[in-house]
Amino acid sequence: MSTYQCKTFGDLISFVRENSKADTADETTQKIKRIINVKYQDLGMKKKWSWRGAHRWFKTTPEYSTGTASITNADRNVTLSAAATVTDDWKGRFIRFGSDSEYYEIIAVTSTASRQFALSAPYKGTTAATSTYVTWRGKYGLWPDFADLYRVVPMTGNALLYNKELEELGWSQFIRKMSMSPFSNAQYPTHCSVQGKEVYQGPDMGNQFIMGYDFMDNDEVDDPALWVYPGRCNEQLMQVFYGLQVGPLIEDSDEPLVPREKRVCIGYMALADWYLSQINNIELSREFEAKANKMIREMVADHEKSDNQLQLVPDNKRRNRALTNTRISYNIPNE
Repeated sequence: MSTYQCKTFGDLISFVRENSKADTADETTQKIKRIINVKYQDLGMKKKWSWRGAHRWFKTTPEYSTGTASITNADRNVTLSAAATVTDDWKGRFIRFGSDSEYYEIIAVTSTASRQFALSAPYKGTTAATSTYVTWRGKYGLWPDFADLYRVVPMTGNALLYNKELEELGWSQFIRKMSMSPFSNAQYPTHCSVQGKEVYQGPDMGNQFIMGYDFMDNDEVDDPALWVYPGRCNEQLMQVFYGLQVGPLIEDSDEPLVPREKRVCIGYMALADWYLSQINNIELSREFEAKANKMIREMVADHEKSDNQLQLVPDNKRRNRALTNTRISYNIPNE
């Protein structure tokens, strides 16, 4: 077996072709590419790998209650007094009027100059020309390369306040907690959850974006958003640790996120699949499966040693699947 430096997609294709004795026909090349991408994405998304990790910062938006609001029963439209300032990024904020038990989401800013916006539902309360109000932002649109959340930590100066790390809840748990006391306020949020589609489908903003504004400005898709509780909090710098999307490799020069010295693992996984699905050679398929599993175990060990801050606890249950059932088993602990 030749030794390859599997740096790029092209290297992986060459590695699989040579070790499978596959021909160079276009149809065969396309099959190899598909298998490599399936295995790469399966490997990448099975675990919150440290090599898939990224981090960015954002600031929570403080609550706002300057001036008064003119509201009409059964109407969605709201106008604030001249003392208030309304900007386009109010879209997505929540608002409560007076001491009402209900709150609403602002779904559109109709005029910044006239300080007008629309609510998510017709106002249920009593018509008032000068009602008090308070707005806050409880959700922040996430970045297009976001795949899954690792942790959210407040910052002060250059220091991360790990003792204030937000507790991540499942969506149902988060909604229950928020509904029990929706108007709570605090210096820092204490809990968070991610809701929305797994893959960003909004407009391409390039490298210029504002979290919680640009990526929520698309009514046709439900882009991922980070919800925090209490949403009514001070302006606070937060660091978000998250996992990058594992997108398909397209160009021969594309490089996987996997550490360079471990990228041959993708080739082993692809060869195991190739020998089973294309040639029906179970013995060779098992040989490459074993090589892949050995490297995966090494990656898991490296991951658990090198990224203690992420506090990832793998599920060590193994699902051993028989090759005779045309299933290949890779020992990747799920999160």
